[in-house]
Amino acid sequence: MSKPGVQVRVQAARALLKVINDHHSLDDILPDYNMVLSSSRDQALMNALCYGVMRWYEKLNCWLKILSSRPLEKLQREVHVLLLLGLYQLKFTRIPEHAAIDTTVDSTRHLKISRAKGVINAILRNFLRQQSRLEKQVDDDPVCRYAHPEWLLRQLQHDWPDDWEAIADANTIQAPMILRIDASRMTARQYLDQLTDLGLSAASHPYAKNALVLQEPVAVDVLPGFSSGLVSVQDAAAQLAVDLLDIKSSCRVLDACAAPGGKTAQILQETVSSPVQVDALDINRKRLQKLENLFTRIGKTARTLQGDAAKPDTWWDGKPYDRILLDAPCSASGVIRRHPDIMHHRRPKAVQNIIHRQASILDAMWKILSPGGILVYATCSVFKDENENQINRFLLRHTSAALMPFDLGWGRGDIGRQILTGESNMDGFYFARLIKT
Repeated sequence: MSKPGVQVRVQAARALLKVINDHHSLDDILPDYNMVLSSSRDQALMNALCYGVMRWYEKLNCWLKILSSRPLEKLQREVHVLLLLGLYQLKFTRIPEHAAIDTTVDSTRHLKISRAKGVINAILRNFLRQQSRLEKQVDDDPVCRYAHPEWLLRQLQHDWPDDWEAIADANTIQAPMILRIDASRMTARQYLDQLTDLGLSAASHPYAKNALVLQEPVAVDVLPGFSSGLVSVQDAAAQLAVDLLDIKSSCRVLDACAAPGGKTAQILQETVSSPVQVDALDINRKRLQKLENLFTRIGKTARTLQGDAAKPDTWWDGKPYDRILLDAPCSASGVIRRHPDIMHHRRPKAVQNIIHRQASILDAMWKILSPGGILVYATCSVFKDENENQINRFLLRHTSAALMPFDLGWGRGDIGRQILTGESNMDGFYFARLIKT
């Protein structure tokens, strides 16, 4: 019979093997491994361990390179992952040292690597003895100090020479859980009172008018009105896009690349008093199904379209749109604090491919925007080539496009506005507003 907590480490190890070696997304695979665990407490711990290991992956490996007598690439995959889990628990959690080591070592039996028990035990205990020296030893290397791959640090240093350290630090801090209240039904202040009555602490956000920032994350079923769409989970930066569209009554609106649907839902909820026609486009059928499930939850309807935003001839009905929200595919470098496995999965070549796709989609969307129409371009990236440089190139290609400047107190920059990760408790986001002349 397993000791308490061993199955949590076993499932965490199996999930991490999928992420590290098979390049799966944590968000996609964790639900399957959660199903194996019987209690919500165990599920929460497993999730925290997996996200924590990926958040500090580079630093953990730096320590392992010193502690292990074998090169990391020659370690058995299961051994490597258990060592990562053990080091993370010892350094970054409040789990008692004996419990962290014992449960990690006992996991070897379930992963069929019992012969590695002694090695794992020795390395973890050696870390405890040498922790201070190890930390000083690796901190001279920026990759180890900031727990970011070298290419990502170089890109941040290039784009943000005065801010790259703050961005890197923000990427390793767990993001807050932020709510968006359906203001057509209740004010954020009124909802805050409901949370207070339940003993939940939250605060308003300085820029997202319908947002509340929870002091501690909670399960969504704890939130009053979640099942009926009164409240949704959405980062404050993502909530800023809809106001930039300046939607008027009877506007024909397209949310391109719409899944998972948070911004489409916001459009529908914030235009109740001035009905508009809303189309939600996404290339992936499964993601569109999630979008339709969201519409059911909030009690709203929109037309969903499956298609490639870069190829409107395959799905467009020929009627121009008055407003287009293009939340473009991007590197997601602004949401690493929420999805730390991005640092492991992304590569510079892939980012370049994304930049080319963004340009193709922008050009295609411009063709279906009506004269006088507004297009809001958004990314959850902090890379300039995806953002202000992308818009600069677009403006050079399209003489009918004009930038509509705005300064609402948040962000920085002259060509659109860039929010850097962690600023005002927001994810890294970029917005540009364009009008067709």
